[in-house]
Amino acid sequence: MMGGNVLWALAVVASLLPAVLADRCRPEYLPLIGTCVKVVATPITWNEARARCQAEDPPADLLTINPPERLEELTRLLNAHFKEQTASRYSYWVGGQGTNNNWRWVDNSKLSVKSNLWLPDHPTAGQSGFTRLIQASTLHKRRYLESRDERTIIEGFICEH
Repeated sequence: MMGGNVLWALAVVASLLPAVLADRCRPEYLPLIGTCVKVVATPITWNEARARCQAEDPPADLLTINPPERLEELTRLLNAHFKEQTASRYSYWVGGQGTNNNWRWVDNSKLSVKSNLWLPDHPTAGQSGFTRLIQASTLHKRRYLESRDERTIIEGFICEH
């Protein structure tokens, strides 16, 4: 019977976790697997987006999609809370940057060029740039990383704290 009580307790904790995370998120942020995110829809470059995140009090930074499972949850969050942007296939700056085959997140963790986070055939060999999150298909709405240069202006960005 003790095993049943443990399972019940775990189920209760799991059901309360989103509320606990929501309580620790700032009002304009949404909970996302161990972090809080703010989605901003405004045309901007990667450097400007990062500066906007870091200018918050306390400072935030562009989203790190690590662990990779965070992408699936982020896709669900964007589809549920940002329907108009999803329908318009908005893309968002996130916190990856790289030169050649050395890609890193803004927290300095490694971003593998072989990861399934990337749009197929991205980044190309020797490519440098910054990561944006794109919706590859309106059918399944899955999102991927794609590399762009620092001068590219896209529809928005995602901060995390």
